[in-house]
Amino acid sequence: MDQLKRIAFTLLLALAVFPLSAQQDKVVDSEAYLFRFIADKDMFFSPWSGNGKELERLLAAIEKNRAAIESGWMYLYVASHCTSGRTEQSDSVAKTRRNRVKSELITRGKVKEVHFVTDKKCPESYKTGDGEPRNVVIVILPAGVEEVAELAGADAATRVEAYDREVSGEAERERLATEKKREEERLAGERAEAERLAKERAAREKEETERLAAERQARPRAGVEAPGPCLTLSPCALTCCAGPRSLQTSGWNGA
Repeated sequence: MDQLKRIAFTLLLALAVFPLSAQQDKVVDSEAYLFRFIADKDMFFSPWSGNGKELERLLAAIEKNRAAIESGWMYLYVASHCTSGRTEQSDSVAKTRRNRVKSELITRGKVKEVHFVTDKKCPESYKTGDGEPRNVVIVILPAGVEEVAELAGADAATRVEAYDREVSGEAERERLATEKKREEERLAGERAEAERLAKERAAREKEETERLAAERQARPRAGVEAPGPCLTLSPCALTCCAGPRSLQTSGWNGA
C-alpha cells in the first residue's frame, strides 16, 4: 500500500512540475523543483513530503551547471506560492520560505545570492494535479530569459540568451548562415564583375569592327586608277603627252 502511495505521489508531482517547465522559455535543460511547506508555517522540513529527494536533485543540477551559474550564464529562479490570498502576513511567510530554501542551497550548493533571481510578488496559489492549492516554493534552473530580464536586468538577460543560443547550437547555425551569405555575396560580386568585363570587351570589339568597316569603305576600289593629265589636240598638229609629232615627207615628188 505504501508503494502505491509513493507511485501516486510521484505521478502527481510530475503533473505539477510539467506545466511549470512548459511556461518557461525554451532554454537548455530547464526544469522546475518543488519544495512543500506546512500551511501557515515557514519552516523548511527535509526530507518531509519529498523535499529531501527534490533537494538532492536540485543540488546535483547546480553542481552539473556550476561553471555556467558562476559565470552569470545561468540563474536560479525562486518563487513562493501560498494557499491564502495576498496579505501582509502571507507575503511575510512567502518571503521567509523563499529565504529558507535559498539558504539551504547557499549552504549545501555553494551558490551565492547573486546567482538567484527572486520573484517577490508571491504569485497566485499553486495547484497540483488534484486541483488543491499547495504551499510551495518553486526553483527553476535555469531561469528563463524573460524572468532574468525582469528580475536581474537587461545585461544579465543578454548573457543568458547568448549562452542559451550557443549551447543549443543556434549560434553555430547563425554563424554558418552568415558565412553562406557572405560566400553567396562574393560569388554574386564575381559574376557581376565578369559580366561587366564581358560587356566592355563586347563594346570594344564592336567599336573596332565598325572602325575597320569605315576604313574599307574609304579606300579606292581595286583595279580602278585615278585619272591622269588631259590630252590636247591643236588644229595644226597632233599632240600627245610626249609633245608634237613631226610630219614625215615622202621621197616621192610626184614624178
